[in-house]
Amino acid sequence: VRRAEAVDPLAGHPYVAALESSLFSPPDPAGVDRAELRELVRRAMVVERDGLYFAPAAVEAAARRVAVLLVEHPDGFTVAQARDALGATRKHVLPLLAVLDSTGVTRRRGDLRVGGPRLPAA
Repeated sequence: VRRAEAVDPLAGHPYVAALESSLFSPPDPAGVDRAELRELVRRAMVVERDGLYFAPAAVEAAARRVAVLLVEHPDGFTVAQARDALGATRKHVLPLLAVLDSTGVTRRRGDLRVGGPRLPAA
């Protein structure tokens, strides 16, 4: 007896693919159903911060890049330095840094970001 396997309607979601292909300049979710978007976030298939959405791979890649940035700037780096290192706009960098701060990868110290307890090795 064969059982019909349940097909996950969110598996391979086109918005997730779009986010993964544009890590630091994520597309607007205008055409994505709001309920689907909430479910993608709930399942951690998408990361939301300040109304912007990122692929989890963007957060991981940003963490690796800021680890290298902290080797170059051991006293901390600015938002502008992170923007340049990520090749992204300030609009996208600020929410990414906020995610890194909230997960312990970085910590904010005044106008600088310093390494947190979860900073990956550079």
